[in-house]
Amino acid sequence: MFTLFRYATALLLVSPAMVTQPRAQVYVNGGGPPGGYPTIQAAVNAVTTNGSLVQIDDVTAGNPTTYFENVVILGNMPTMTIMTMSNAFPPNVKVDGGFSGSVFEFRPVGNAVTSNATLIHGLTIEHGSGTLENGRLVGGGIACIDGSSPKIRNCVVRNNTADDGGGIYGGLVDGHTGPRIVRNYVRLNTAQNDGGGIYLEVSDFGEIFSGAPQFSSSRINENVAVRAGGGFFAGAFTRATISESFLHLNRVTGGGTSLGAGACFEGAHDVLITSTSIGSTSSGNDAGAGSGGGIAVVGCSNTIVEHSTVDGNRASIGAGIYDSMSSVVRSDYYDVLIVNNVATGPGGGLLTNSVGLRVPAVTFCTIANNTSGTASGGGGGIWHAAGVTVDHTIFWANAPNPFNTTPPGMTFSFTANPQFVPALSGCPYDTSPNYRLNQSTSPCVDPVGGPPVSNYPRLNGRSTNPNHNIADTGIADIGFHYTGAGCPP
Repeated sequence: MFTLFRYATALLLVSPAMVTQPRAQVYVNGGGPPGGYPTIQAAVNAVTTNGSLVQIDDVTAGNPTTYFENVVILGNMPTMTIMTMSNAFPPNVKVDGGFSGSVFEFRPVGNAVTSNATLIHGLTIEHGSGTLENGRLVGGGIACIDGSSPKIRNCVVRNNTADDGGGIYGGLVDGHTGPRIVRNYVRLNTAQNDGGGIYLEVSDFGEIFSGAPQFSSSRINENVAVRAGGGFFAGAFTRATISESFLHLNRVTGGGTSLGAGACFEGAHDVLITSTSIGSTSSGNDAGAGSGGGIAVVGCSNTIVEHSTVDGNRASIGAGIYDSMSSVVRSDYYDVLIVNNVATGPGGGLLTNSVGLRVPAVTFCTIANNTSGTASGGGGGIWHAAGVTVDHTIFWANAPNPFNTTPPGMTFSFTANPQFVPALSGCPYDTSPNYRLNQSTSPCVDPVGGPPVSNYPRLNGRSTNPNHNIADTGIADIGFHYTGAGCPP
């Protein structure tokens, strides 16, 4: 038995620098039992030590479950974690901004900026109306001003509104990474301009070198923006990473000039979307008369979309993906399932008007069952203005045709029946499981003369097989490869 005496003796043998000190704790209980603060703001103001824990008591009977306040955290305050005692999800505690400002506002003081060491965890954040910044209201739910970079985790951010960033706003400056948004539900937020769910921007060109804002394992659903980025918007020179997330049922409503119902990247640099579902469940994202039902990529450099699905989105132009005027480094669509998207104009699956060395690359994709308007020249699968690089890609059942004109120099790509089969034992994270390949009869399996899959390390362990536990080996199969054994990725 490990007695208290033996524990104390052991401590004598350890350097003081090696002993972990207990976290300072501040309690919020609505003004109940002695020792607790009546509001979250009062508790935040009482924090004096970096790494402190602000705990909201949602366990003791009679304590409030809704706090009506607008919390401001300044950059010169100590780092802290704000969370409930129960750590429940969905959260037990709501913070309601009463439409009188952002629910949480992070603001620098001089050069002091909130870092990723400050965490908001496990709260419902609702009814915020934004913080006035450069003449417009930003960040209805959470406003991260001028490089403020908190971590936001396991929260529900809903029913907030602003001009930009109805749910969450990240305003970035050189030298700061921006917010980390991990495992949140961001839904039912609205923006009068851009970023109904989330808005990220950069005010200094140098930010493209200083770290990428990112969100992962989040659900960005049912948000609305008027101009661009119903679910997510990233502006000029922004770096952004989206991983293992879901963007569904988001909309843009501004008519023919609207962009990117699911996500819009406008002038952004070094964008990565990986292992993410954009659309479907049950009818995708909707750009209405605008462009890019799933994704709009406009004037960007080095955009990579990989191991992701773009399913069931709607727009006038480029229902799945709208790729326009990519600059410097072309877009790379690698191992993407682009299916069931509907455009009233050109480009059911993908539309690109990029030219020259900037035309996008489409590799190991499956582009199927997409539809475009016949009067526009078609391009049910792909509509391109001046070419697109296509390799190891399946085109099937796109209406009225797979492309407006055949892309020059397609390699190991296929327009006949690929013999799709549904998953037998698919990964539960598959949102579109019915585009696997019949391993016995599909001409897309081990194509004659094809290169080995070992040439493509990005496909390592991934599968076209109806049994996701059987990875692609030998000759590389054509088309989208689902997550293999050990899913999620």
